[in-house]
Amino acid sequence: MAAPFVTGAAALIKSANTSYTGTSIKKRILDNVTTSTNLSGFCATGGRLNIPDALYDMGYQVIISNTMTHGTVRPSAIFTKPNTIVYLTAYPDAGYMLKPGTMKHNSNNTVQISKWRCFCAMPYSNDTITAQFYMVGDIDFDEDITMFDCLMALRHYAGQITLTGDALLAADVDGDGDVDNADAQYIADYVGGMISVFPIEL
Repeated sequence: MAAPFVTGAAALIKSANTSYTGTSIKKRILDNVTTSTNLSGFCATGGRLNIPDALYDMGYQVIISNTMTHGTVRPSAIFTKPNTIVYLTAYPDAGYMLKPGTMKHNSNNTVQISKWRCFCAMPYSNDTITAQFYMVGDIDFDEDITMFDCLMALRHYAGQITLTGDALLAADVDGDGDVDNADAQYIADYVGGMISVFPIEL
């Protein structure tokens, strides 16, 4: 009766990590038994088969496929315990930021944003991560930062126009949650070559 149970356990271990050899599978089974005084002296391990313990810390490969522009997600391939949260990091390209709340993955759309550049998710094998980024300071979305963007920030601060959505995100170059004269000054300094990055990117 023991043979089919042990065979099944070996098959589960092999499916969890195909690199395991027969010897390593045997060792994992024998090293993760539940010991019992009643079995002492009756078998090599003095314990009984424990499949959950044998599988608990097995490496499950998770492959993350990036389908995004202006950024990447790392690591691209990881090993993790089953049913555990995996921590990944989004790395925007220079001059870009991750839009808050836009990180999604195809297996489970519930994604917790821990901070703008990082998120945690529970991906599955061959999962696909998507995200949206915006260019810091590019208020008019022309893929360039000019004095016109500076003017738009000033006009918003003066109440002449109202920036919303992505434009409001792009205009808040110092990351204080408000668009004011300081943001316009930073954009002007960037255009003039006085600074190479905005405070929100530091």
